[in-house]
Amino acid sequence: MTKEERRDIAFKYFDSIGGFIKNNNFKLIDIDEGYCEMEALITETSMNPYNICHGGFLFGLLDTCCGYCAASEGRGCLTVNSSINYLKAVTGTKVKVIGKTIKSGINIAVVEGNVFDDQDRLVCNGTVTYYYKEEQDF
Repeated sequence: MTKEERRDIAFKYFDSIGGFIKNNNFKLIDIDEGYCEMEALITETSMNPYNICHGGFLFGLLDTCCGYCAASEGRGCLTVNSSINYLKAVTGTKVKVIGKTIKSGINIAVVEGNVFDDQDRLVCNGTVTYYYKEEQDF
């Protein structure tokens, strides 16, 4: 399968996902082997009681992007460990996350993610470890 075919399949698969990802307005922007970029619109339901973007929303986006990055190498994966650093409160209209694979082994992948606000400021970063479970369609 060519890179272009795998990329097309990844976008079609992402568009078919419902639930948490769809309900939180996550959007796949770019994907390549060991790289993924996503963004999400910040809505009223993304906010915490202090009217700033909820940390769980940011973590969910980071984990989703990093997981898709790990899966970009052709294997499905499950999160087994994660760490996130919240660096700046987010109050804008959207956020972007970029995930890059640090290490992809036989059973484990480690991916780093950086989240940016709509002014391109780094607002949080994290590292997520995944267990590869099976072949992935993209």
